[in-house]
Amino acid sequence: MDLSRKWHNSMAGLHAILSFDNRWEVVATRVLFRGTGMITYRKNGMEFVVDHHGGDENGTRLCLTSPMYRLLIPQLGLKSPLTLIDLGANGGGFPLLLADMGFKFKKIVAVEMNPRVFARMQLNLVQNFDAKLELFNRAVSGAAGTIRAELGRGSTGESLAGAAGHSTHGTLRPTSVGAMTFDDLIAQSLDADEVADLCKMDIEGSEYDIFATGHCSALKRCRNLIIEIHEVAGKQPEEVISAITALGFAEIPRPAGADPTVYSFRNLHLA
Repeated sequence: MDLSRKWHNSMAGLHAILSFDNRWEVVATRVLFRGTGMITYRKNGMEFVVDHHGGDENGTRLCLTSPMYRLLIPQLGLKSPLTLIDLGANGGGFPLLLADMGFKFKKIVAVEMNPRVFARMQLNLVQNFDAKLELFNRAVSGAAGTIRAELGRGSTGESLAGAAGHSTHGTLRPTSVGAMTFDDLIAQSLDADEVADLCKMDIEGSEYDIFATGHCSALKRCRNLIIEIHEVAGKQPEEVISAITALGFAEIPRPAGADPTVYSFRNLHLA
């Protein structure tokens, strides 16, 4: 990495840290104790772990400090308490973001495929929320089964579709990951007449497989959807968009400055 890029990344990281309540504690740890990966961040009464040796600064922390989701959420008309489905939950940054924006929860369903990242997510959600938690150390895929992969300490790019250009941190370990379909997830986590207020998907390219196989009709039980549609060779975002609209959803126009890869939809049948 050239010096200018390294300087830019350092300044961006510092800017992100300054938005937290214990900013100077975190700055001191990052400057004086570079060997420390697991750092506790505090914001609006919440305390949560960010593993800098596992890439959480680009996941859990970034979720709170970037406009990626924050710009879209006010358009959804959400009302507390929420039932949330979070696919690709990383360290739990998305529910922490919603809480930072003032929302309360009835239930949080969160799925994370990497066992080590899942442990941090579990800690962060149990520590900060009294809502009912349904937490799955699984992968959501087009078909149920077992996936064998080599996973490290963490990465925002880990997925069944490949690393998508992101490195995996730490020593790689052979890992067996249980895979489930989206329909199976909803059947196991929601009661028969229960509706989710919001589903968020950030699964690094696996969205194409999920919507191509058709095992996603349970999305009809979600009022709103926020999804990042990734660049995958040979695939077009319209493939996913058309599958979502076929389930009765309408795309919500992006506000100015929003990430062009992140889409939001409203369920026309549950509006």
